[in-house]
Amino acid sequence: MEKVILSVKDLCAGYRNRRILDGISLDIHRGKVYSIIGPNGCGKTTLIRTMSRNLRPESGDVLLDGSNIFKTNTKLVAQKMAVLGQTDTSMSDITVKTLVEYGRYAHKKWWAGSDGADTRIVEWAIARTGMTKLQNRKIWQLQQHCFLRHLLRLTRSLPRKP
Repeated sequence: MEKVILSVKDLCAGYRNRRILDGISLDIHRGKVYSIIGPNGCGKTTLIRTMSRNLRPESGDVLLDGSNIFKTNTKLVAQKMAVLGQTDTSMSDITVKTLVEYGRYAHKKWWAGSDGADTRIVEWAIARTGMTKLQNRKIWQLQQHCFLRHLLRLTRSLPRKP
């Protein structure tokens, strides 16, 4: 069995004194693909928000590689986890390549520029998702193409190498 990389233990979470999740537990294993399915309002988004550190739980634990995600350094979490939300609020006047390069920031010191390794990883992510011909296009030029928008979001997450 693959290593557990994200673990949820007895998680309770919600909004404004309204509990949405009550005692949820699950393990996410390295190399596996997971889907969270259910009817509207059942807590899918609340679970994702809590697991990605965007919503603090009322109780329970979210462990990233065995450490409490809410007590882990933000940069370290960003190096290990990438989350694609339902909507994208990325800047539209930058190129595809520039947006994908942003995925490397969690792996560098704030003052450091890109190096050869960063460039190779960005080029790999762009090629892997078939975006090579579009890498110099502005984001706003892809906004009307739903599939390309989603593909771009995936491409942007790959350089993080979570």
